[in-house]
Amino acid sequence: MGGLARKIPITYVTMLIGSVAIAGVPPLAGFFSKDEILGGAFKNGFLWVWAIGFLVAGMTAFYMFRLMGMTFWGPSHVDPEVEHHIHESPPSMTRPLILLAVPAVFLGMLIGFPPEAGLLHTWLAPVFEGAIALSHRTEAAYTFMGVDGVLAIVTTGLVACAIVLAWRLFGVNMPSIGVNLAPRPDRVREISARPGFAFFYRGSSHKWWFDDLNNLLFVVWGGRLAAAVFWFDRTVVDGTVNGIGAVTTGAGMRLRQVQTGRVQNYALGIALGLIAMAVGYVLIAVR
Repeated sequence: MGGLARKIPITYVTMLIGSVAIAGVPPLAGFFSKDEILGGAFKNGFLWVWAIGFLVAGMTAFYMFRLMGMTFWGPSHVDPEVEHHIHESPPSMTRPLILLAVPAVFLGMLIGFPPEAGLLHTWLAPVFEGAIALSHRTEAAYTFMGVDGVLAIVTTGLVACAIVLAWRLFGVNMPSIGVNLAPRPDRVREISARPGFAFFYRGSSHKWWFDDLNNLLFVVWGGRLAAAVFWFDRTVVDGTVNGIGAVTTGAGMRLRQVQTGRVQNYALGIALGLIAMAVGYVLIAVR
């Protein structure tokens, strides 16, 4: 899209706040929800958890500001015939956005400080007590000038680098803070075509082939299985039930012809039955 900041300013500002928060920029709420987890994992010896979270924190900051650059900043790529129809959402949508943006800015500071005695730490302490006891570790006290501060600075530095990289590649337009960079799509294509990035770009572009996998499992193979089950149900199950019903109905249709309502016919039937019984007894006696 591009250039929507001018068209939908309330949505733009609230989305920008949400992007900064989810990227983990201090002191917004996302910083506390992320940094507390990463710091706890590192100090308790789960270095692989910290490493994955550290990498994902940088990726999150990058793709959120890629989204901002491609949606709200830079030139508009919207069809000119429909661009003039773009307008801000009604209050039923913008008011919830504002109500969510306000705590994204202030809630982390409200419940996160001080780091060891704030409401967030107090609420989460019972959750982690059992795990800490089972790991036979002692939760180290929070020290801003120690490992906690170093981890926070390192993670925030990674987030800042990811944001600046997204700005350099996908553009940014925030004159209020003196930042205005044009998007560089040619540079993006050049980087995406490099051997080290081509596979990841192609995988991301194809959503890691999950749609193809779902189509193979549930549409192709699942469709064939469903067709086979439908054939078995229609041919074997329904065929057996319908066949028994048809035989029963046909037999009834033919046997009802015996019921003529004439006494002479019934008497003839009885006579023939008696003759058959007599012949049977004679044959048995002869043997």
